[in-house]
Formats: sequence, C-alpha cells, structure tokens
Amino acid sequence: MGIRGVGSRKGQFQIGFGMIFSIIVIIAIVAVGIYVTNFFLSVNKCSEIGFFYEDLEGEVDKAWKSTIYRGDFSLDSLQGIEYFCFGSLQKTGIDEKSEEIRQEIDELVYVSNKTNIFLHPLEKACDGDAAYNVLEHVDIEGFFCIETDIEELKVRLEKEAEDALVKVKKSI
Repeated sequence: MGIRGVGSRKGQFQIGFGMIFSIIVIIAIVAVGIYVTNFFLSVNKCSEIGFFYEDLEGEVDKAWKSTIYRGDFSLDSLQGIEYFCFGSLQKTGIDEKSEEIRQEIDELVYVSNKTNIFLHPLEKACDGDAAYNVLEHVDIEGFFCIETDIEELKVRLEKEAEDALVKVKKSI
C-alpha cells in the first residue's frame, strides 16, 4: 500500500453517455415545444386578422345591398396593431397623423389602386402578409386612420338610396 503524495489528488466528475444523451433530448424537446407554441400563436394572430377583414366585408356587403344604411362597425383591437387605416394611398390624409402613416405605407409597399384598408404597423400584421386588403363596394373620402387606443373603436358605414357605394367615414 502506497501513500499518495499531496500533489497527486484528483477530483473526478463523471457523467455517463446516457445522461448526456438525456440532457440533449430534453433540450431538443423544449426547443421544439417553444417553436410549435410560437407557430400556433402566429397562426392565431393571422386568423384574427382574416376574420376581421371577413367581418368588415360582410358588414359592407350588408350595407351595399340595403337601400338605406347607417351604422357603426366596431373594430376589434388586434394584437400589435396601432392603427386601422382606410382610403387610397393616392389620396391625402385627413389629418397630420393619417398623412404621416399614409406616406410611410406608400414608401414601404407597392399596392394596387384598389387597396383601401391598411393595418399599421405593417410588420405586426402577420409579418406584413395581411397588412392591407381591398374592401369592395366602398367610397372612402381621403385617407384616415383610427388609433386602437381609443375607447370607441368604430368606423361609420353609410348608404343613401341614391348611392351606388357604401361611404366609409371616421366615426366621431
């Protein structure tokens, strides 16, 4: 039996291959879980925007088919969306903030002349894929934006007997 010297002491920490493999598998499962959760949250956000466009178009169609219509359409606040904007980018904004947003959107995207509804900021609307749309059968005077922070988040829809299109106005 030999006596070991003072300098020859060793501390050992051993992890078996099975333990290392288990840690890697756990990390992979957590990473995949986070990815899948984020994916479904983004799909939910995109479907909310799609339902918004569908509901608004349905209400506009209802007004368009009516002889006389006057009503407000409630805009549901969408996650990350700060402004709902209506009108053609070729028209000027009816107020300073609307004009500022119109110019910003005009610089960022190329859209058809028929495009008349925009969600701002664009990148928050399903990564920009659902940031704008075309509302059929509408007449929108100028370009206006409605801030989502206000209590009464509504847009006014009106149609008189002699009108061919539904007028979309900023609800006051």
